[in-house]
Amino acid sequence: MKKVTQYIFVFFILALMFLIAQVSEYNLLYRIPSLNEYMLNSVSFKSDSSPNNISYDAIEDEINDRIITSNLFVSNYSYDNIFELFLPLEYSSGSAAIFAETDDYYYALTNSHVVSMDNQAHQVLIVTDHEDHEYRGFVYEGSINLNLDLAILVFEKANHELNVMDITNTKIPMNYPLIAIGNPNSNRDTITTGTALYYERINTIDDGVVYTHYFEALHHSAETHPGSSGGMVIDYNLNIVGLSFASVETNGNTVSAAIPSPMIYDYLRQTI
Repeated sequence: MKKVTQYIFVFFILALMFLIAQVSEYNLLYRIPSLNEYMLNSVSFKSDSSPNNISYDAIEDEINDRIITSNLFVSNYSYDNIFELFLPLEYSSGSAAIFAETDDYYYALTNSHVVSMDNQAHQVLIVTDHEDHEYRGFVYEGSINLNLDLAILVFEKANHELNVMDITNTKIPMNYPLIAIGNPNSNRDTITTGTALYYERINTIDDGVVYTHYFEALHHSAETHPGSSGGMVIDYNLNIVGLSFASVETNGNTVSAAIPSPMIYDYLRQTI
């Protein structure tokens, strides 16, 4: 009987140590601030998305040195109860793009499906920057928009300066060059180039649910994959002209789809 009690005690200590490690790894004691603590008062926009005959070679260094620091890798963990912490947590990942800052916080655009809780009771969002610094993120209150597939991700600043992108409030014209930046298949800070093809409505499917998006998505030829969702699409002036959220099969070819910047402009004006 004494030996059984010892085994139970050892098992309890090991389980407690594992639980403490999980709490530390996922920062489960993090307190999400109240809206008044992180509320944004305004966002500025650019009004021109013309390329001005800029070549990719002319902006490549700036993309690699500065723009890439706006790209974030988002890890989404969710669970229902404390006992699930002893099992691998539900996990998905995606991308996000920093568009605003205050003295204490950065704000990033992403897709609502990237930060979805998948009907779980608890969620942990880990934001990782280009140098692998990790931050505990949370969703801006009231920012989830399922029709537009948009959300705002917030995280506290540390001692690592990150770049804030400008968003244009005009459509990029068809056949204009553009760049997609994201983390497809967890391949961090992936850059692809292409052109704006056309604008057209699409339906998407998430967990068997069909979502009809009542806006004309920007279809373009820059390659994207799962994990690119929430990544920025920029013009050659290095302004955000869209946010990746889906891909579409057209005549046997895969075309990338992005939420166009005028829709993002309207969304942010209504949300902030």
